[in-house]
Formats: sequence, structure tokens, C-alpha cells
Amino acid sequence: MVDVLKAEDAVEIERIVREIGALVDTPSTIPDIYSLSVYRSAIARRDPMKFWALLDNNIVTQVVSLVGGTRQKGASLSEETRKICAIMAFLIHARVETNPVIALFERPEDINNPTQDYFFRIADHLPAQVFADLALNRTCAVPEAALTAAKHEVDSNPRTQANLKRTNFEYEKDHWFKILHANLLKAWLVSHQQGTQA
Repeated sequence: MVDVLKAEDAVEIERIVREIGALVDTPSTIPDIYSLSVYRSAIARRDPMKFWALLDNNIVTQVVSLVGGTRQKGASLSEETRKICAIMAFLIHARVETNPVIALFERPEDINNPTQDYFFRIADHLPAQVFADLALNRTCAVPEAALTAAKHEVDSNPRTQANLKRTNFEYEKDHWFKILHANLLKAWLVSHQQGTQA
């Protein structure tokens, strides 16, 4: 399964993501947002909980470059890219559903570029272990077999194809951006005021 991680790698990935403080949560009952075991327990319940993440443009851009063929072959990964790979390994292992839409709104040149969303969806279908291996500096590229399998999953999955059509950005971009931006700011304010209304 794509969400599986070696036990020792899960510990290291959790440590990295916790150290860089990569997550900002809205008010919730999650006791520790950096504990992978919390997420794994929640999704194993009879009535599994669902989790979502809105990603920053820096994450989406780096991830897209890993699968979109724009990186120089054999080039080593920067420390920032390895950290982003750790975040992706964390999210996939925790089965957190990711959405790149707000990140794409951050860069006007990406809004009408559907390949950015497509490449991110491929990355999101890669095994968590692939990202862990990148994060832990075992490799500097996504294995071709894993990339091919993820691409096939995206191309043949009706739900994913429907999501891609819904995010083709042929809508009122400024209007939606204002709504999304306002809601993100409110979530941030609430989370930093210990749950009081912002």
C-alpha cells in the first residue's frame, strides 16, 4: 500500500516534520498534530476520521519538479527539498488528503497551467516510502517504476480525473482567492488564540 513506511523511517520522518514545525492546524481535538500514531489510529477505527491539508506553494512547486521532469538528472536534492519530501511522506503515511489549489493560486502563472495540478496528483499517488527515501538522502530521484504506477493510477481513476476538471481555474479567480485567503487567515488567527473566536 502507498501509505506504508518502514517503522524506523516513520520515526525519523515524524522527527523531521516536528523539528521544522511544518504543520499549522485549525482548532481540533488532535492531541499531537505531529504524532503519526495518532493519525494511523484514527484511520484504523471502524468509523475512520478524515484529515485534509492545504499546501503552501513552496511545497507544491518542489514536489511538481520531482515528478515533472524539470530537474537535472542525477542532481542532489537540497536540504529544503528533502524536508518537503519528509512532509509528503508524513502526509501520505498519515493518509491526510492534500489539496494544491490554494498553492496554485499563489502564482498567477500557474493558474492556467493544468499540468501543475496533474503532476502534483501523480506525486500524491506515490508511496510514502519513495518520499521517505528522498528525504533521508538514500536517493535523489523518484524511481521510474513508482512514477509510472502513480501516473497510471491518476490517469485511470475517475475521481481523480473529476478533481482535475474541477480545478482547471476557468472560474472567477480573484473572487475565489479572496474567499480562500480570508478563511486561511481566520484559521491561523483562531489557532494562535488558543481556540477563541477571531
